[in-house]
Amino acid sequence: MYSSSCFKGKIALPLLMLFVVMFAFFGDMAAVAHAATSPHALHLKQESSQSSTGNFDIHPGEPLVLYFSYPTCDVSCGNETWYTNNIPPNTSYIFEPPTTTGSNSTKWTFQSTKDTPLGSYTLTIGATSDNPNVKLGSLDITINVRGRLFIFLQGLTSSLSQNAFWDTKSIGPFLQTTYSDANFLTFSYHGSDKAGNPDSYGCIDTFNQNISTYVKRLNSQIQRYLTNRPNTDVDLIGHSMGGVIAIGYLAYLDKTSGLKGYIPGTPGGKIQGVVTLDSPLGGIEKGPLNKYFDLVSSYYRGLPQCSRIKNTKVPLTSLRDLTSLYTFYTPRGGQASISQVLFNSRGTNENLLRKAEQDGTASLTIGNLIDFVYDARVCVHGVGPEFLDSQWDLDQGNNSGVYARAFIDGTYPCTGGNGIGDNHGIVFVEKPVQTGLQQFLDGNTPTDLAVPPN
Repeated sequence: MYSSSCFKGKIALPLLMLFVVMFAFFGDMAAVAHAATSPHALHLKQESSQSSTGNFDIHPGEPLVLYFSYPTCDVSCGNETWYTNNIPPNTSYIFEPPTTTGSNSTKWTFQSTKDTPLGSYTLTIGATSDNPNVKLGSLDITINVRGRLFIFLQGLTSSLSQNAFWDTKSIGPFLQTTYSDANFLTFSYHGSDKAGNPDSYGCIDTFNQNISTYVKRLNSQIQRYLTNRPNTDVDLIGHSMGGVIAIGYLAYLDKTSGLKGYIPGTPGGKIQGVVTLDSPLGGIEKGPLNKYFDLVSSYYRGLPQCSRIKNTKVPLTSLRDLTSLYTFYTPRGGQASISQVLFNSRGTNENLLRKAEQDGTASLTIGNLIDFVYDARVCVHGVGPEFLDSQWDLDQGNNSGVYARAFIDGTYPCTGGNGIGDNHGIVFVEKPVQTGLQQFLDGNTPTDLAVPPN
């Protein structure tokens, strides 16, 4: 006769084996279900110059290159065939390679054209697997196709009718050919109409106001011009006094609304970059007896286009502001404070431009090593020391977004007091300046120009 304990043991063993088999079966089913319902996450590889939020800005005609992969995939994911949905008009894309395996990445090149409409577009990137049990996730990215505006700011003694930026082989024609989709605007010292178009101005208009007034006029002109041009990136390119006004505009934004990248009072406008050309960012020398100031004042009053300031009783207000800006610390262009002189705000030009770069506005300050405006002693004995470094900030290094560069070109030596301005306009047609400017505007280091000497 069998005992009850033996009987129970013989039944328990088959039940245990059945439980193990069922657990394994349903466990496999659960694993399959999990694979089908939990997609592998798509990873976007970030480049240092790209957005960290999946939001990218480009201009018509520019490409965007990104890299995608599925880090959690292995060979069990099968072959991954890549796709893009919601492509904007007049654009194209390509994956290299179009099919990957496992965690291997693919290079995605998106190409806009000159005819791509401005606007924000959300695209979906992803891949499908030839393994029906594998689900691959997708990722949405936003591409903002933005307009572009170059604003030219001329210097002292200039006029709207004689614009050095648009002379043959000058910066204007070069940029117009290079960036044919962009708009171009000239700053007016006299103001602008309701649409932001520049009022006519002449030599006297560049002298008869404080620099802070010109900065505020620039702000009004930009706001007016961008009213019907939403989502526009603005590059300010200023020669001589025009460069001081351009940096002054950053100081104005910092004082009034903060350097947040966007331009207040505009529909999505941004200051993308500021470029100064032979500009007295560190002011002009104010040595004993004002010899330098008297020399340049006499030079300007004697120019044929400046007959309205020939009378010495006509004040040269903006020029006088530059003497207040002067500093003995070097480089003068970086250690002076446009913020302090114009708006009674603390901080050097160097600090201002670093802060602007952190908020998305790059800067490039360029100077000529034989510009007699900043080394008048070569022209007239006893005028005072040279202050060539008034033209540039402190270069922060390659890929920094804050660049100071120099070139050397022009006649030498100077031909006397009337030769002070001989080399001051060469920067407009200097080929390395133009190619270095293009490198900067494309978001790269301006390697075609050298870093200034200490």
